[in-house]
Amino acid sequence: MVIDKSNTPDSDGAVRKRGMAIVIALLLLTAVLSAAWLYYNSSARLSGLNSGKEVTADAGNQADLGPMIEIREFIVNIISEDNSHYLRISMAIELSNQSGYEEMNQRMPQIRDTILMLTSSKTFEELYDVHGKKQLKAELLNELNDMLTKGEAVAVYFTDFVVQYTAPIENPDMEPILSKQEIADLLQSLQKDGAVLSRQKSTGPHGLASDHLEINLFDLPARVQEKIEIPNFNLIIDQFQSVFSRSLAQHLQRTVTIDGIDFQSMAFRDYLSLEDRYRPTAVLSLNPLNNGCLLTYESHLWFLLLETLLGGLSPMGITAPDRSPTKLEMNLLGSSMELACQALDRAFLPILKISSRLIESISDPRLLSFTSPESIVVIHRFEVKINGASGILELVFPFETLMPCREPLQKLTRLDNLSNKNWPDIIGDNLESMLITVMAQSCSVDLSIRQLMDLKVGDVIPINREPESSVDILVEGVAKFSGSPGQLNHKRNVRITKVYQ
Repeated sequence: MVIDKSNTPDSDGAVRKRGMAIVIALLLLTAVLSAAWLYYNSSARLSGLNSGKEVTADAGNQADLGPMIEIREFIVNIISEDNSHYLRISMAIELSNQSGYEEMNQRMPQIRDTILMLTSSKTFEELYDVHGKKQLKAELLNELNDMLTKGEAVAVYFTDFVVQYTAPIENPDMEPILSKQEIADLLQSLQKDGAVLSRQKSTGPHGLASDHLEINLFDLPARVQEKIEIPNFNLIIDQFQSVFSRSLAQHLQRTVTIDGIDFQSMAFRDYLSLEDRYRPTAVLSLNPLNNGCLLTYESHLWFLLLETLLGGLSPMGITAPDRSPTKLEMNLLGSSMELACQALDRAFLPILKISSRLIESISDPRLLSFTSPESIVVIHRFEVKINGASGILELVFPFETLMPCREPLQKLTRLDNLSNKNWPDIIGDNLESMLITVMAQSCSVDLSIRQLMDLKVGDVIPINREPESSVDILVEGVAKFSGSPGQLNHKRNVRITKVYQ
């Protein structure tokens, strides 16, 4: 007898249990897959937020960013009733094109000044919420675009924005630095001549040791600003002023003398606070030395140079204008700044071969971000005399720039004590790089003043010279060669045919 168990109650229950298990397994699998999808989706969005980019469904439609320039951190006080709030902010600015990026780099001192003035004029209430931050972005864009001419600022991105509250330190339990009794004792010790009794071992009235010493408060030494001297660097400075004076005299066609006045050292912040605001300043690189140096024209000197360069006849009577030089005037001064670069190259040659280059020139040195405000700079001052008139020239070196030169400077001796082997080489190098005037003169004609005044268009001046005759070649006005004129590569030239003894 065969019993069919498929239709029994027990078998039906087993089937139902297996079906329920399969359903539960499917539900668990679905839950796991959903959780995994949510995790990876949220991670992608989180990474997008952390990178500063918005995650969109269609990444291919996202616009490309323009050139970005970072503005380093500002810490400014903002307006508040108790003056206890300050703002720490840094940002990145997106530009429309590369030209705008380059212009903003050149105008960075002005950009930072604009941001500083704008942020410091805000109140705590204006910057506390999101609306205030958006308003600040809009104002920054307007201010920046007013300055830019070669591009425009597209967007401002805050990379750091912290509004901090500085609570005043209040501790009612803190004792004063000096008690009332200590202050009274100090006043009693003060004598009419300013002397104060202080500690020194001496014998008291009862034979006991007492600690008293007279110190005169009115006779303390005055604070003296210490000069940082670099051994033998004066030799480099002497060479610079000698070479620069000759180059400037040839450039201006005037008698020029440059004499060193003094030198001093101070913080760069103090140098920028000098009274003379209108000082055209050239920023020079001194490759391979870091930081470079500054060449500064005192207000009277730059106008004297321009007056002489443009043909002024009475420099003794000139008066420097109370203004900064124009852009055209700055361009004219650029030629003398280039001559200073050449003079520096030759001055440093005994210790180091450098390549000086004019980076930029600015009419107001207070806009410079040349080095940190606390950095020590060494300032060498010169008096430049041109036909009886004079002005002040300054060379400003950060101390860090000259540090690599200290060791070779220690080995340098005075130029007149150099060995016979080195001295001719230095003279030869200087002579070979000097510029001279060479002129080919075909003829000369003697005319009276009356004949010269009567000349007009169409007149012919007769000369006693054959067309094929030779010409004299003058070196600094002295006939040194004879030559024949001709043409080579579609340019006129002179072939030397004879050397005068």
